[in-house]
Amino acid sequence: MPKMKLANVSLLQLKAELARRQKALPKLARQRAKLLKALAAVEAEMAQVAGAEGPVRVARVAKAAPAGRKHRTGRPPRPGSLKAIILAAMGPKKALSVPEAVQAAIDGGYKSQSKNFRLLVNQTLLNEPEFRKVSRGKYAAR
Repeated sequence: MPKMKLANVSLLQLKAELARRQKALPKLARQRAKLLKALAAVEAEMAQVAGAEGPVRVARVAKAAPAGRKHRTGRPPRPGSLKAIILAAMGPKKALSVPEAVQAAIDGGYKSQSKNFRLLVNQTLLNEPEFRKVSRGKYAAR
């Protein structure tokens, strides 16, 4: 429905709109009271859990780390991941170039629909702490 300009609205229509809005006020006040009561119950429960009286500060929940970040816990890579497949292909002493790592990942059964799979492999070799740069374009496992 198109909006009407205020200049085109009659005085009778304005009075009707004001009456309609004032009629809704008691319902909104009841709704507000109900929500305040629920909020007070939640705050009381929070205070009981925290063992404090009065308002309780709520700690912010930490966001999950974005995907692809380095694992600082020292846990091994997930089986079947690009990193795990390249590590298995490298072995302890073998150094691979980026094209060799791409071929090793494909031969190892890694499935990717990426148009720039070589770029993904290159970023994995550069950014993951399990790989070290041996010489220009060559990477080995740590």
